Amino acid sequence: MLFFLILPGMIMYTGWIGHTGGDFLCYREGIIEGIGRVTAAVDVERIATAQALRMTTKAARNSGSIARACRESEPNKAITLPPSLMHRYVHEYVGFGLAPMAALGALADMKTKQIVSKL
Repeated sequence: MLFFLILPGMIMYTGWIGHTGGDFLCYREGIIEGIGRVTAAVDVERIATAQALRMTTKAARNSGSIARACRESEPNKAITLPPSLMHRYVHEYVGFGLAPMAALGALADMKTKQIVSKL
């Protein structure tokens, strides 16, 4: 689920998006260790919620660091961001990704503090 990787980063580097108009490498330059830790925490909640609801999940490739995996991923090498937050990455991924995941977490009696903090 790409939005769990891109959305926390977009929110946390809003200033950089505004300053560069999105002209930087999203994963290679943008996913620094701190953003990687938040992204990992959101993903832990996503997986725990899915498991609590007995949904099957595919475990992400275990590199030990989402930030490192994003920076070193060949397919992500040249991906840049949109020039502003007025983009589907925010509008769709919050409304159709994070919000439903938080609601599913509530149904499973799970606390999704990281996901809710990104809404």
